[in-house]
Amino acid sequence: MFFKGMMMLLAGKASRFLLLFLCLMLLGTGLARAGKMDRLYFNEFLRLTETSAFWKDIDFIKELDAQIQLLAYDGLAPHHYSLADLQTLEAILSTEGILPFDQRYEVAASYLEALADLHYGPTLLAGLEPYLIYPEGKKSLVVDPGRILNMALSGLENPADAFDLARPQYLPYQQLRAAYQFSLSPQWAMAAVPVALSDEQYFKIQINLERFRRLSHMVSDQLLLVDIAGAELALYDGEAKPIVRQSSQIGRIDRQTPLLWSEITHITVNPSWTVPPTVYREDILPQIRRNQRFLEENQMQVLNFDGQPMNPALINWRNPGRILLRQAPGDQNELGQIVVRFPNNEAIFLHDTPSQSYFSQPVRALSSGCIRLQEAPALARWLLAVSNTDQVDRLEGLLSSGATQELFLDRSIPVLLAYWTVEVDAEMGLHFRPDIYELDTPMLDFFKDRVVLAGR
Repeated sequence: MFFKGMMMLLAGKASRFLLLFLCLMLLGTGLARAGKMDRLYFNEFLRLTETSAFWKDIDFIKELDAQIQLLAYDGLAPHHYSLADLQTLEAILSTEGILPFDQRYEVAASYLEALADLHYGPTLLAGLEPYLIYPEGKKSLVVDPGRILNMALSGLENPADAFDLARPQYLPYQQLRAAYQFSLSPQWAMAAVPVALSDEQYFKIQINLERFRRLSHMVSDQLLLVDIAGAELALYDGEAKPIVRQSSQIGRIDRQTPLLWSEITHITVNPSWTVPPTVYREDILPQIRRNQRFLEENQMQVLNFDGQPMNPALINWRNPGRILLRQAPGDQNELGQIVVRFPNNEAIFLHDTPSQSYFSQPVRALSSGCIRLQEAPALARWLLAVSNTDQVDRLEGLLSSGATQELFLDRSIPVLLAYWTVEVDAEMGLHFRPDIYELDTPMLDFFKDRVVLAGR
């Protein structure tokens, strides 16, 4: 749609070609900067369109207003971008022949702000649900006003082209938007099993449209996507359908799995486990105090901070001081046989687990923050294959050997730990999930101030 809009501009008058050329030049020379849509870009749009005929055309204004009203199906509040009364604007055009500057400024501000929120989401600037981005140096998602300006210019012939360009094409977003729109239609009431949605459910839909809107900028054709709220994961390799899908166990409520984007770099086969400080302090140490044989029974070694072994019998476990606990590779190891690693400062990774029986539970918020895998060796094989790493044939032998080995991927694979509480099935059915981390609440508070429920 972007190039369609560009071609429509090129097919217009020479002045419109000049506008596009100027816009592209401005983007190339650094006018586009990350930040909020502000007066600079409204004024730039007005400058570039100063002689454009659409300022004399009430049909353009009407179509723009129509597109703004459709934002209700995107979970946005049309009244935030509302134009002045159309009859008033039409009267001004009939007497003046062109909209005065003040009215043009209001139209430009509504147009660009609507495109920005549709493309990036209003919660991005509000700082809600920020994602941790690794490796360090990777840029977090920010609003690019120059990109929005370019979109607006692509819709001079027809605003719908600009809104189509701004609207996320991410499949979960499109599916949820379509299901939401259908739920507000007369056909919904005539469905075979009509289910009335509550106001809370409508707000949850709008919250998750916002989440998918932002996720649309973070997904890629090749991706390991961890669905935190659903305790599932899926590996994608260029197709809409994942090549791997399996259950997982995620962080419990008091040790939540973070929202995070990184890149998988390597896999540890038959890992040892150095007990994290929180797990040591809150989980392991009380068990050692109750049972002096706990370390031996769980194949754990005591080390000082220089990595030298210490005799557990000589330690005062009421005040053990600065020590480390390390569990040897083997059947009892809490990380199982596989660890999938990616850069981050939260000590988060994906790993195998001996706690396989817990996968039968419907709610699997059980770990200390890391993601436990139901079929870790299978996922490891696929990750090595997808990254074109020739060591995939060595994996079975390494697993059997019991020796610890690092397998580095020839090409890193993006991994995204994301959270959503509504999704759509293949029959356009809406499924509402428990908000296990209570992340819906701040989003709900934000949208209750902004969103007018469409059709309600």
